[in-house]
Amino acid sequence: MTAPARDPRPLPAHWKALLHPPTLPAAYPPLLPLVSLSPPMLELALRAPVLSAPVLRARNEHLILAQRGDAYIRVALLQIGADLGLTLSGRHHLVSDVGANATLAHIALESGVLDAAVAQRKMCPTSLCHKAAAGIFEALAAVMEDEMGPRAAEILKIALFPWAAAVVEAKVVPLVKIYEGAKAAVTLMDKVAHMMEEMMAASAGHTGVIGTDGVMGSDGIESLHDGADDC
Repeated sequence: MTAPARDPRPLPAHWKALLHPPTLPAAYPPLLPLVSLSPPMLELALRAPVLSAPVLRARNEHLILAQRGDAYIRVALLQIGADLGLTLSGRHHLVSDVGANATLAHIALESGVLDAAVAQRKMCPTSLCHKAAAGIFEALAAVMEDEMGPRAAEILKIALFPWAAAVVEAKVVPLVKIYEGAKAAVTLMDKVAHMMEEMMAASAGHTGVIGTDGVMGSDGIESLHDGADDC
């Protein structure tokens, strides 16, 4: 039986739909326990130099965090590939596709991370670039690793998994079917579905989450698109 799904959120202006969009379970986002992070580090992670423009190349604390977070995200994607039993080629697809700025920006949007960043910066949410949004998500991954240890890696895998599943279905399964047969392809998709169920169930145990309505904890952060016409 297929798990209930929810509709994706509307995209900010100038964003394009992903080539391989995921089917998001109703339980997503699980997600990032922002309210359990220390306020100074959370503020730093959510503070892109300019939210509506690419993260600057000059050295700054946010960019350093984003660079570290990018590495953690790549490791998490490689681990997902290993858990699914993918070949090195299959794992490369996960890193290159899910680890791309455009995909990470969509994850930041769907998880509610951009809601928190926009609210903190008090900026107009109608114009956000992929690189800045991805940088916020990457910086947050680094802060989570620093403050939560091994638990951060598990939460990050939950956050990434629907997009990894979409890439596996679109790019890896057809190759498995060609080279290993239809039965192997079906087995892989069954494994993906099983892991999705496990991860969404595990997400229920995390506290301080951002809900699908865009509200974080008890702070009342509104949806990214609420009030956009007032900017």
